[in-house]
Amino acid sequence: MNAIRLRILGCFFIICYQGLQAQAPPWFNSPPTCKDPRFVYAVGIGQDSDAGRMRIRAEVDAIRTYMARVHGIQIDDATYEEMVKNGAEKIMFRGRPVQYDVRCQKSDESRKNIFYTLLVFPKSFQPEGVRRDIEYPPNDIICQGEPPPPYEPSPPPQNTFGMCFGLNFTNMFVSPSLDNTKMIPGGQFGAVYEASLEKKYACQVGLLYVTQGFEFEGSFMGFTKGILNLSYLCMPITFMFKFNPGDMTPFLQGKYYWGLAVEGKIKEAEGVEEKVKFGKDAILNRFDYGFGLGFGMQIGEFQGVIEGNIGINISNVDKFSIQNTGIALTLTYMFGKNK
Repeated sequence: MNAIRLRILGCFFIICYQGLQAQAPPWFNSPPTCKDPRFVYAVGIGQDSDAGRMRIRAEVDAIRTYMARVHGIQIDDATYEEMVKNGAEKIMFRGRPVQYDVRCQKSDESRKNIFYTLLVFPKSFQPEGVRRDIEYPPNDIICQGEPPPPYEPSPPPQNTFGMCFGLNFTNMFVSPSLDNTKMIPGGQFGAVYEASLEKKYACQVGLLYVTQGFEFEGSFMGFTKGILNLSYLCMPITFMFKFNPGDMTPFLQGKYYWGLAVEGKIKEAEGVEEKVKFGKDAILNRFDYGFGLGFGMQIGEFQGVIEGNIGINISNVDKFSIQNTGIALTLTYMFGKNK
């Protein structure tokens, strides 16, 4: 009796297994050979809860099979995931374009999160300039089944606000030059707004309160030795290039900034402080303009940046130049930043 039950149970599992296998199209179970010897077929399977990514995973799986079988190049899992992230139609492998044409696509009827694809590839890599001019052979495979799901790209990163805090180490270029100047520490804080232009590009606009200045020894603004502290309300416009958007994203940035001096003091060596005047009748201009370059890393909602800045002449005196310079370390928290 037990033997009969085991035989019935075994037949049940075999029927179920064969039923699941039958859902894959014939061209997937038995990949065809292209009639044109210059081209080769490769099949791929993708599994994902997102319909768009499921299609891309199937295409990248077929590319991985093609690279291994035709060119002897093994694509590891990390490279596979990077190819899925960037989009299969933009794939460059080791500096060479991977060209292909989609021939058949089909979703699994019983498991909706599985997708099959059949691609045709040139046996040899073609120059980038002829990517779209390749004359693929006619489709000699009859494809049956439901049409492929529509491509649903991931939503673009949303525009976000953030709070910025930082530490500055600033100095000044003074011409005719002073013999002895030193950096002094300062700070900055404020708000920024980031707008995503494309996947790898973004623009930030901020409003920051920034302190800077320098320590000097020599004739400067009627003093021989002291520390100059200036406070600015600054509006930077920053353009960012993100190398590989993901959980940890390195980026380069360049910025132009405009600053309005709100306060200035000179502290003499003896401890006496004197306010700095700004305007046409003073030595220093109230407005400052300048540029900056930096390198940063984005981890989730946080952005850390190290950058260098240099300002344009803020002197009102002919043949006398004063420029703000410095290095800044900043940390920005972006509210609701897409990971």
